[in-house]
Amino acid sequence: MDFQTRYAKLNANQRQAVDYIHGSLLVIAGPGTGKTELLSMRTAQILRQTDTMPDSILCLTFTESGAANMRQRLRQIIGEDAYKIAIHTFHSFGTEIINQHREYFFHGADSQPADELTQHQIVTGILEGLDWRNPLSVKNNGEFVYTSELIRVISEFKQSGLTPAELRAITADNQCVIADITADIQRVFAAKISKKTIELFAPLAEKIAEKIGEGNSDKSGRGDAAKPSENTASPVPDNSAITAQNSANLPSSITPYAQVLALSIAHAAQEAIDANSTKPLTAWKNKWCEKNAAGEFVLKDFAASEKLSAAIDVYEAYDNVLAERSLFDYDDMILSVIQACESHPELRANLQEQFQFIMVDEFQDTNLAQLRLLFNLTGDEDNPNIMAVGDDDQAIFSFQGADVGNIQRFRQHYHDPKIIVLTDNYRSAADILTAARGVITQGTDRLENTIDGLSKQLTAHASGSGARVEIQEFASVSEERAGVAQQIAEMIKRGEKPEHITVIARHHKELIELLPYLYRENLTVNYERHDDILEQDIIQALDKLARVVMAIHQNNLDVANSLLPEVIAHPAFGFSALDIWRLSLHAYNHRQLWLESMLANSTFQPFGEWLLERAKDVPNLSLEEQLDKLLGLEIDAEITLIDSVQRPSPERPQTPGAKRGVDRDSSGTHSSKEFLQSAGEEPLLGLRTATIARASSDTRREKRSPSKGSSLNSLAAHYFSPEALAQNPDAYLTTLESLRTLRQKLRDRATDATPTLADFLEFIDLHRSTKTRLTHIRPQASALGGAINLMTAHKSKGLEFPHVFVIGAIDSAWGEKVRSRSRLIRYPANLQLQPAGASYDERLRLFFVAMTRAKTTLTMTYSQTNDAGSDTMIASFLTDHTPTIIPAADTPAAQITVAQTDWSTRLSAPMSAELKDVLAPTLETYKLSITHLNNFLDVSRGGPQNFLLNNLLRFPSAKNPAASYGTAIHASLQQLHNLLRADHRLPPTEHTLQHFRTSLEVQHLMPDDFALYLDKGTAALTAFLDAKSSEFHDTELAELDFAHQGIVVGGARLTGKLDVADIDKNNKTIFVTDYKTGKPSHSWRGTSDYEKIKLHKYRQQLMFYQLLVESSRDYGNFTFTGARLQFVEPDMKTGDILSLEDTFSDRELAEFVRLINVVWRKITTLELPDISGYSADYKGMVQFEEDLLTEVV
Repeated sequence: MDFQTRYAKLNANQRQAVDYIHGSLLVIAGPGTGKTELLSMRTAQILRQTDTMPDSILCLTFTESGAANMRQRLRQIIGEDAYKIAIHTFHSFGTEIINQHREYFFHGADSQPADELTQHQIVTGILEGLDWRNPLSVKNNGEFVYTSELIRVISEFKQSGLTPAELRAITADNQCVIADITADIQRVFAAKISKKTIELFAPLAEKIAEKIGEGNSDKSGRGDAAKPSENTASPVPDNSAITAQNSANLPSSITPYAQVLALSIAHAAQEAIDANSTKPLTAWKNKWCEKNAAGEFVLKDFAASEKLSAAIDVYEAYDNVLAERSLFDYDDMILSVIQACESHPELRANLQEQFQFIMVDEFQDTNLAQLRLLFNLTGDEDNPNIMAVGDDDQAIFSFQGADVGNIQRFRQHYHDPKIIVLTDNYRSAADILTAARGVITQGTDRLENTIDGLSKQLTAHASGSGARVEIQEFASVSEERAGVAQQIAEMIKRGEKPEHITVIARHHKELIELLPYLYRENLTVNYERHDDILEQDIIQALDKLARVVMAIHQNNLDVANSLLPEVIAHPAFGFSALDIWRLSLHAYNHRQLWLESMLANSTFQPFGEWLLERAKDVPNLSLEEQLDKLLGLEIDAEITLIDSVQRPSPERPQTPGAKRGVDRDSSGTHSSKEFLQSAGEEPLLGLRTATIARASSDTRREKRSPSKGSSLNSLAAHYFSPEALAQNPDAYLTTLESLRTLRQKLRDRATDATPTLADFLEFIDLHRSTKTRLTHIRPQASALGGAINLMTAHKSKGLEFPHVFVIGAIDSAWGEKVRSRSRLIRYPANLQLQPAGASYDERLRLFFVAMTRAKTTLTMTYSQTNDAGSDTMIASFLTDHTPTIIPAADTPAAQITVAQTDWSTRLSAPMSAELKDVLAPTLETYKLSITHLNNFLDVSRGGPQNFLLNNLLRFPSAKNPAASYGTAIHASLQQLHNLLRADHRLPPTEHTLQHFRTSLEVQHLMPDDFALYLDKGTAALTAFLDAKSSEFHDTELAELDFAHQGIVVGGARLTGKLDVADIDKNNKTIFVTDYKTGKPSHSWRGTSDYEKIKLHKYRQQLMFYQLLVESSRDYGNFTFTGARLQFVEPDMKTGDILSLEDTFSDRELAEFVRLINVVWRKITTLELPDISGYSADYKGMVQFEEDLLTEVV
């Protein structure tokens, strides 16, 4: 259609917006109201009505697909001029400005974007350089705790448009206010809150209001709180008196902390006065305050400021590194343009001159930096030509930094622009719109609630024929999945096109869990999948195999030893679990490395020799040649799958080959036919290659007649056999693409034309250590005939479908019971840069978006129980609707498992008679230690299966640096006690520190780890000895071993070793001390889940020690007077050396003895419980223990 025909089809409000060319305009466009058509038509109208050139119009949107759709529609209206209009995403616009005006950026250097891996490396490098006392230098299991959080925080800083200098100005101003008011806060809440507290609390707002605007001058007389007036009916200052003030030197977008604090106090005080209740004060105290180490109330923002200031320093250092390397990251594309515009007036003037008309789509999804850029582009004009189109009810991307408040900021900045509301909906039936409005109006943060006279009630213009809105309740989540799949299958049988049906979920994992049920109904699905290739089984197997080969080449046999169990357990190599068990015990009993035992074992010898050959190849072959050999991809046809090109084969492959099918994987995006058609010639060549490899391998195996359990099997034959392709082509091609993606990424990053196997391992290590995904994207087709659509609610934005199912509509996913993770670095009250995605209002908006994708039918489903069997509730905003109860099936739905089987599970379940026979000699002399008991009970770390592999089968594992550090600390303290006992005086601190250094050296740490832990341990031991040297006694015995004390408790043989036992032989008492490295705990309660598990195990450890003492031969007649956990490292905040002591009641000990004996019976009979039904956390561990005691498991 031409312009006039399209224009005639517009409704009155759309025409008004199209015709309103000059000046600032805000269009509030609800779902299905035709805003894309509006944007295109207004662009055409500008060209028709003015002499503006196409390249002077700037259209900004949020996705590349949105930009492409807009350009395509414009092309239909104005022809080829559509390509001249500047249609960009915000970030592509930033990149374009940088490219076009390079002299203003990075000192004119030719900068390149930094990928996610590079960002991680830079931040990690900065953290490595920090003093260990810095609050951001904390490590856990050798990894910096704050790396990912800092990358997120730096991004949020940049999305806010704030520089390090501006952030420091904000935090300095905040700290001045906090310092002024802290004494008053402590005085007000020193006693229990009462009506008297209101009289003390209310004047604080007035005091702060008086000080706003005073700056930093004359702060000497600010100690005492303002006294309440004797004649004050309203002791709370007027809000206008507070908001009228401001602090100097703060960015205009930032509200002063004093103002935010004063308003919060004023509101709480007024509520307390009006209600004559102290509850508002209690609520304010809980939200704003916490206790410090001295037990005094302080503002939470004071405690958070240390980490925030450190994060700002890292932000500045990060930007400096980017500049030095001529790099910029994703957020710099906007922030750099802002900084250049504000520091170079000529650039800003040129951009303002270039873009005479600006239009922004999805304005509700802009962040503060993008808004600041728009303000720079429009300059100081009173009424610039800018139109923003958005809908606050569809603001769902706060997790990407979007700020729905920008709609209000737009109104304020452009002095109440013209507002046009689009309410005519051309998509959904009236019943759907009514249901959706019933949800969205439950939100509080909406324009309808803040703009007088504004109505966003949508009017349906779509046909209501066949329209239906229904909420369905299922008994269980498996019934829900099966029911949805069956309904979709029935709709298709009745003639509905599959591509007209869409399933929308809150999270991607819910879609994955639905897949097996859809496949069972023979349905083809279309959905976007981002596969992390490092999580693909073949890449993990190749990685482990390469590490074994490299370790052998480097003669690092301990490392090879720790990796070999997992490698040979892989089904591709064809070894039975029984053979592996026997190999493990043979190696342990003969004190041999696994490789030694393999070479002496006819079953494993061929594989061991093959590994040695691969190790010899390391310095002689390029990476791709080495990978070919490791995978078993070289073939007679002189073609390798790794790059699908012809090249000479230097030798006949001595590689594995197995008659095994690929593991099932239901993660495919399209049907196999679609994949094969879209794969192109190169992947198909790879398919032919794999088939030839299998055939060739089969021929060689027939000639060689390998013995039983032969290692002459290969990863290639396992994953790329004809059976694998026939059984699951999607999984086959996923595996193929993973290999190809890995190869291409290696080539893209390699500076050397011939990267080596060491480069490959370093590449993998960098991604894993920085937790950076290596992603292969299999995009969702925009229209895949014959396939139903699956997508998350976020991905559904901007789309529409005749039939929509919204699944999992439970309160813990969408409603008020959603739990969000707390942030490691918190922002102050006036700098709320973190995403607000966890808010109830945003989840309402997200569900509203999902509902309004539907044109004809909308089906919302939920279940009464989740996968764990716990009860669930319908989302709170849907409780006014009466659900349709879907009866449970007469027979339970088939349980379809889509998760890959972990290698350790294969070796630990199910138990067999053969394993009992193999372990019989071990169990005959077995003694239970506290470490073994904790490993058995700790479901967060594998529980009984982990115990079997590590404590009975004794699979080797590498020692991590933190454990090596703990060993060195314990060794140095053990020697101190030994010398004290021998000499009756403490050795010099320098002697203990030197022993610590020597003990750490024998741990063979990497240089960086050695330097870190040497510094950390030296400081910790110095502080510990300074604080505790007077408490050491020569009656203390270190490393008291009970291995030969013949301890039996209720039938269970026990053993153990105590760090320190203070033995009073005169009074026949014994007191136990156990040293602990790591972060000290202030109480037995614990705060995080990790700390609760740790303290739970520690407490059981002390009880176990009491049982050892009281049941031992030598100390059974001694009185156990108590036990102590002594933390060696000081508290980071206070510098105190902490300890926890406890004694145990007879009832506690009796129950613990019962638990020990239940575990003992499980171990000695090898009846290891299945823990798949327990959550891998503290709650799951406690529940597991309770079930053991009640014999549920």
